Amino acid sequence: RSTLCISLIRYVYDQQYAGKRDVDASERSMGAMRLPGYATQFMYRKISSLHSIASALANCCGVGAFHSNTVVLDYPSRAALSGAAEQILYHYHMHRVCIRQCNLIVVKGHFPLTMKTLSEGEQMKIKGNCGNLMSSRIVTPKFIHEVREAFQPQMLIKALSSQRMIDVWWIIDGGDTLLLLAHILKCNALWQQAVIRLFVVIEASDNGDVVENDIRRWLSSNHLILHTIEILHVDPSYVREYTFLRELKTRQRFREPPKHSLTTTAAAIFGLHNGSMLQSAVDRGYCPQSVDPVSCSYSLHPLVSDNIPRTEQLLRAQFLNKTISERSHGSSVVLLNIPEPPAQLERFWVYLTFVDKLTEGLNRALLIRGIDSETSAINYE
Repeated sequence: RSTLCISLIRYVYDQQYAGKRDVDASERSMGAMRLPGYATQFMYRKISSLHSIASALANCCGVGAFHSNTVVLDYPSRAALSGAAEQILYHYHMHRVCIRQCNLIVVKGHFPLTMKTLSEGEQMKIKGNCGNLMSSRIVTPKFIHEVREAFQPQMLIKALSSQRMIDVWWIIDGGDTLLLLAHILKCNALWQQAVIRLFVVIEASDNGDVVENDIRRWLSSNHLILHTIEILHVDPSYVREYTFLRELKTRQRFREPPKHSLTTTAAAIFGLHNGSMLQSAVDRGYCPQSVDPVSCSYSLHPLVSDNIPRTEQLLRAQFLNKTISERSHGSSVVLLNIPEPPAQLERFWVYLTFVDKLTEGLNRALLIRGIDSETSAINYE
């Protein structure tokens, strides 16, 4: 498989050389990561011409590990999140990409390309220094100097690189895409020693035991190992952005077959609607509640009443952000699924504000909106 890395550059006077430098930098980065593919650039003079370029890129891009098209975007700048009038064009193009039926990955923070691993000699040096320091019981200026020398910043970075954690936050939907991306990360030499922790956020009425048992059964059948699995029950009011289409999605994924069909019998025996999909674990534990007509402050369809205060939405985002930050403050990267974006452009800024509050304080994160994609162990190789 090949990768196409494209730089969009606005042509102002003599920007051609600047564009060439960007392409050269992309080629060097791809070479450092041993990523096969090509780097190129698109030059445009008028901001309005971005419409056709963005549409063309969205229609032809794809990542081989995913069965469907995948779009990777950078996290919006603070100016774009401000909702100023001059940012409407940016919102328009980003919104067009987000509402497509495709996997969406938004990259937040800096991801280092390379990091030197800790050699055996350096490991022995750290162990020897630790042993020598532990034998000293009197704190003196010399002792403090020895501590600083033994635990140099670069040595600490190397030592901690072997204890990285990839935290996957699966909130109601998108479990297959989240776990697939986590294992793709582990295929990179930089993340091979990392461990994956799975946090599953479900509604308080859902059957957590069924969800956990089905997840472990799915992992076992696909020969996958996670460091920990934690099921978190939350009040349905805190996950409204994730649940207002839940019942519809569940019905679409698992259309009820005839009662006496072979599929129904197999599902009853093995306990899963569809054993090839991890998402079926949460779907099977779903206990439908009464439908709230105004369950979300933005919707794929116009609401009857549009007077829901934004403060309620921000409080929900703040609650989820606190839950994530308390458990993942020491992780190297957080993988988090984001809700479905609204179909209306005028509600998209509200959506971006919610996502920004949800991810506040996360220095390195991948925000994922995944469409249904079947996963198996062969996908991770």
